[in-house]
Amino acid sequence: MAASEEITSKYIRQSGSADTVIVFVHGLLGDAQSTWIARNGAYWPALLAKDPTFDAADIYVFSYSTGFWATLSIDELAENMRVDLAANGVTSYKKIIFLSHSMGGLVTRAYLLKNKDVAEHTWFAYFYSTPTTGSEIASFLQYISSSPQIAKLKSMNADDYIADLLRQWIAAGFTFPSYCAYEKRPTRGISIVSMASAAA
Repeated sequence: MAASEEITSKYIRQSGSADTVIVFVHGLLGDAQSTWIARNGAYWPALLAKDPTFDAADIYVFSYSTGFWATLSIDELAENMRVDLAANGVTSYKKIIFLSHSMGGLVTRAYLLKNKDVAEHTWFAYFYSTPTTGSEIASFLQYISSSPQIAKLKSMNADDYIADLLRQWIAAGFTFPSYCAYEKRPTRGISIVSMASAAA
């Protein structure tokens, strides 16, 4: 993909009067567009923007660099998220809702742990197939990829990054609710994140 074609973070709807923003955060090997497109071509953020139920909320999609050869760690992505959301006014909303897929959930958790002021006005967080205790497929892929993102997603041991992140998340005692969901359909025939890991 050429630099001019790079998918960037952007508002799908920005009304100027909303006090709530819904932030979509994609996962490993995804982006701010393809992650949220259904087989029928429907784009989830755009569906929310057209649904009167969500008229009081602006819609924002956060994008970051990911892939087999990505060089940024999850913590570095969380720092990029801080800069991006602040620069685009996302953190000024009274209520923030996060919808995160896969590794995007770990990025969101790391971001909120490092930015407690944002967590204070986070309304809720929804994690879709987030590998809370790691992914078996990442345990294999770490041997063929130099990406620190994939290395951090391997099945959890007590001294791993995701174990530390989980302990910090529990210890933070955030008062906003968080929900999780798991995928029942395999991706290209492979179960990427187990139900146990996604629901942990």
